[in-house]
Amino acid sequence: MGQAKLEGKRVLIVADFERGAFGAEYYNSWFALQNGFIRAGAHVLTVSDRDVAREVGLFSRKRFGQGAMNRIIVETAKTYRPHLVVFGHADMTERDTLDAVRGAVDGVRLGQLHLDPTFREATMARFTARAAGMDASFITTGAPDKLAMLAPRPASVAFCPNPVDPALAGVDVSAQTREALLYDGIFLGNGDQRREPQVRELQAGLAPDLRFFAGGKIFGTPRLRGPGFIEALGQAAMSPNLPLDERRPVDFLYSSNRIAQLLGLGVTAFCQGQAQLEALYEDGIVNYTTISDLAEKMNALFANDAERRRIGAIGRRIARERTGSDRVARYLWDMTIEGSASEDYGWPATFY
Repeated sequence: MGQAKLEGKRVLIVADFERGAFGAEYYNSWFALQNGFIRAGAHVLTVSDRDVAREVGLFSRKRFGQGAMNRIIVETAKTYRPHLVVFGHADMTERDTLDAVRGAVDGVRLGQLHLDPTFREATMARFTARAAGMDASFITTGAPDKLAMLAPRPASVAFCPNPVDPALAGVDVSAQTREALLYDGIFLGNGDQRREPQVRELQAGLAPDLRFFAGGKIFGTPRLRGPGFIEALGQAAMSPNLPLDERRPVDFLYSSNRIAQLLGLGVTAFCQGQAQLEALYEDGIVNYTTISDLAEKMNALFANDAERRRIGAIGRRIARERTGSDRVARYLWDMTIEGSASEDYGWPATFY
């Protein structure tokens, strides 16, 4: 039914598709969302805003190409006549551009999706400013007080989960014994803020024979991008979904898009209990409170591989079925075009 609803519909996505990285970030959420709308039956066109700004800007500088990039968005919309435009982290998009798109395309609806945590105050201020010109705005935080705080008017901001793209999953880690994998545990990411102290404390608490790999810029290791990033995740039985700073409170249902990458591959994910992500993924994740608690729980599943595989399989199934990119795309369509969810998606679908 969802696919039939979107057949013949046109969706324009304005986000950073990082063409300059030659596809190295192909696993990021904007690609997942693009694939999701296509699977849901829509035709999709994209404008990679930051790439365009660089390409048309003097000296290949984004700030010199911002005005021209905004005009290109309007001209693209005027030609393509989308039913829905989704903006992703479109900090370079001006309010005049949103108004011009509305003027150029009769009946078009505008929405935005944001993946950053709410403690980034300047980013959230820009999100709210853009939300004033949108029909609907979405963020990967489910806390009602935060959603209401970000809303420029009543009933304008809602939660959206991180989309899982099944096209990335060439393996099912939960179907493999730990002996068949390279790593028992993994963390891939940078060492910003308190990531390195967290990983050091975790490593100190892990069983001596638990094979834990930390890479992807942390501790000065090389950055992992492209297929190598997904392949490394797909060789690990478990992974902590670490925040930048474990001392900072976590919003209800918030996670970076790492949770979608882990669960989509069947990697058993350990998440901060404050986020209450079990409300979304049920028994398909493992909650922890402190880093010592995280180490203890990883050690327990290292010693009980059948349980690790059971949890990983549940997480993979729920993430792919409930938060698959096509289902997230249909949700964004429902909420932005129709103003409400057409079904029970399994997560809070309320505008604040």
